[in-house]
Amino acid sequence: MTWRHLGTPVLVLWAWLSVGQGPPPFGAEGPSGGRVTLQNPSLPLSQVLAELTRQTGIAVADRRQNREKDPRLNLDLNRATFWQALDAVARQANLRLSLYEKDGHLALREGPYLVCPLSSQGPFRVAVKRLDLIRDWETAGHFGTAHLEIAWEPTLQPLFFQTRPDALVVQGAPGQVLKVVDSSSGLESVAGRSAVEVPVRLEAPPRTTPGLTLLQGSFSLVGPTTMLTFTLDDLAAVKGGQPNLQKTQEGVTLKVRGLSTGPDGWIVSLVLTYPAEGPEFESFESWLANNEISLEKKGTRQRVSTTQYEIEEQVDHRAAITYYFNQSDLGRPGDWKLVYRTPGAIVRVPVRFEFKDLPLP
Repeated sequence: MTWRHLGTPVLVLWAWLSVGQGPPPFGAEGPSGGRVTLQNPSLPLSQVLAELTRQTGIAVADRRQNREKDPRLNLDLNRATFWQALDAVARQANLRLSLYEKDGHLALREGPYLVCPLSSQGPFRVAVKRLDLIRDWETAGHFGTAHLEIAWEPTLQPLFFQTRPDALVVQGAPGQVLKVVDSSSGLESVAGRSAVEVPVRLEAPPRTTPGLTLLQGSFSLVGPTTMLTFTLDDLAAVKGGQPNLQKTQEGVTLKVRGLSTGPDGWIVSLVLTYPAEGPEFESFESWLANNEISLEKKGTRQRVSTTQYEIEEQVDHRAAITYYFNQSDLGRPGDWKLVYRTPGAIVRVPVRFEFKDLPLP
């Protein structure tokens, strides 16, 4: 099957763009996340958000309708996680945290601040948005559903989210273990997002139970250990008939198997091969979401990029991809080098959560 993603090619000036920079690496225990120290009894909101960005590299937009008022906040944060700091800011300013802006940014909007159970660890924030108890007379079912929102620092750029929690433990009264209702499991693409909502079905506790004394478990995010940048500057050899110009970094191989040039643009055919021990995916489409390809003219700052591609073939951990550069009059292949940015080895990392004493409806 062939997928094709269409976009607009761009001709820009090469202005020291650091294409090698990417998300923080995912390790066995996951990334540690940003830390914030901010201790000031009277700091304007605008300065607080600027300081958050300076310390973590994460921008938070102020999208209140009335931004003329710049409330002063009394903050005492000492190496707080990014999410702990942002929640403290939103709570004091009585603003709502928005995780689903159209442009992908985090934002603060008009309040009130929404108080909900939170579990923050490192770069992750898990919130209980809603807790339902349902009796289905048609199926004789009696169960509960915890609606969880899982958010991560935008700099992480994971590819997938495992929708079924691991090692889930639910207790009603102390010592009363509730069964977890089986739910479908799969990988949901989260490329370009910073949060996802997941319903978790539980056995309904007896009516006499006032709440859940424990809701504990973990989800999995799938993401790159690093972002790799391949630079291939011998395109003339490919055009001249030399097949399979390739480079390998950290077990990932990029191969140029073909180059077609013409007055209306170029067509570049690549093959990506990933280590066999990485997670298997049904489709490379989401895997390619954060990939970037560009042609850079040697000795200049001229750069041509494209978002038009087709996945011609995919087998196991290998994909053949064709990119289309519709920029005319690019000239000779020997004048250009190909720069390709792609995820390194893909790993799973845990997103752990723990809630205690959740009141039932």
